Amino acid sequence: MLTINEHFYSLALFAYILSELFFATLRWFHMCHPFDENPSYYYPERKDATWMHLGAIILLPHVINPSNTDAWTYVKAYFIILPTFFSGYLSYKYFGTIKRWQNWKKFTFALSIPFSLTIFILFLITISPTWNISPSIKKELIILVYVEGIVSTIYCLRAIFRVRNWLQTTTEDYSNVEDFPINNAKRILIVPLIQIVTIWFAVLIGSKVIMALLFLELTIVNVITLLFVLSPELEKTQEIEKSSHAPEDDDNLEDLSEEVNLIIASIKKVVEEEQEYLNPHLSLQDIADRCHYGRTYVSYVFKNHLGGFFNYVNTLRLSHSDAYIKNHPMATLDEVAIASGFSSRQSLYRVRQRLKKQPK
Repeated sequence: MLTINEHFYSLALFAYILSELFFATLRWFHMCHPFDENPSYYYPERKDATWMHLGAIILLPHVINPSNTDAWTYVKAYFIILPTFFSGYLSYKYFGTIKRWQNWKKFTFALSIPFSLTIFILFLITISPTWNISPSIKKELIILVYVEGIVSTIYCLRAIFRVRNWLQTTTEDYSNVEDFPINNAKRILIVPLIQIVTIWFAVLIGSKVIMALLFLELTIVNVITLLFVLSPELEKTQEIEKSSHAPEDDDNLEDLSEEVNLIIASIKKVVEEEQEYLNPHLSLQDIADRCHYGRTYVSYVFKNHLGGFFNYVNTLRLSHSDAYIKNHPMATLDEVAIASGFSSRQSLYRVRQRLKKQPK
């Protein structure tokens, strides 16, 4: 016979599982227009997020039998290992894809193997009525769970701080303000921090009532997070601050006047003559790759000789849009924007307003 607290615990866990399944379903089937036209660019983590949220279904055995001691150990292991690991993974997958940083994959894969094995073993112990383990092995398993939980937490915190560092140096890397979701990143970074604190608190207290409150909190967080991630962030221009990418050895670069001239010529050839500014997802790294110069040097040239990457590219786009309107007087603003390299009509408007406010 279940107690009132166990009933409350079971219902709260069931609500959490339902929210995870709902989250997974919406992440898979719903994409906002016009971002659904290029899902791999705007939703790089979509498939992984779907499967990870679906994984909560393996908690169902504990909903059915909340008084089972092995299942209780299993649930605590699940929450101190997987949600934090998933948060770190999705942060790397989404923002790492945007920043083209791939080094996270090797150590993430290395961690996923022991984490998966531990959860799988505990799951088998939970669902198997005949699989009895000795108290000494169970104690070792619990120690292993806490060690992996700490490692998972460190992994997640490392991902959070890396994304945070990216936010400090990313505003002039992209030619369209939508391409790096700065505001979205700032909001989403709060979510795993809340998870880490509340999950560890609930697990260390060891109360099913506290755990039930944790499930309800995570359910609410799922709903709030879903509101932020369904649509890629559309940045407000006035909230974007220019950031400096000049290298620490600027003085050395000043001596390379001939090299600077070559870089300027290469940039103009790629961006202007080859009309790369019409690529709505053009980034500073793209230009560096096409010019065959280091990103540091290209960034320095943009900042000190061309008025900044963002301004340079979008000035060309605005000129193109003016010419396009003259040649196509019946075109809509959406057509003009897309034809000129902007990601949307709103982006064209915001860029025009931003550049107007800047001193000549």
